[in-house]
Amino acid sequence: MLRDRPVITLLPADDVERAKAFYAEKLKLPRAEIPVGTNDVAFAAGDGTVLYISENLAGARAQHAVAAWHVENIEEVVQELHRRGVEFEQEQDDFPGVEVDERGIIEMGGDKAAYFRDSEGNLLSLSEPAHW
Repeated sequence: MLRDRPVITLLPADDVERAKAFYAEKLKLPRAEIPVGTNDVAFAAGDGTVLYISENLAGARAQHAVAAWHVENIEEVVQELHRRGVEFEQEQDDFPGVEVDERGIIEMGGDKAAYFRDSEGNLLSLSEPAHW
């Protein structure tokens, strides 16, 4: 039943307009063609997945990555996003003892990852599995 359905990730935003600009301009994601609430916005990603951004009424934020993209060349993606003004985390509390390089990329057993925050403080990640 659910295994064939795309997943929509729900992300809180203190300022939905600011978040719209971040996802459209920095990540270059197109708007998703789905119904949204009055102040909400949705962006399309691969294979029918959607990032749904809504006003943060609860005031809570997750302390872990809330969305992740698998990429084929993380160095290239990090470089392009950095060029667009995305700043990558230089410290990673989830993996003690693992070094973060100057670009914000960590490597563990051949797997690579990089973490960054959106305009609203949501932690997002990129990953390049060793065995693609």
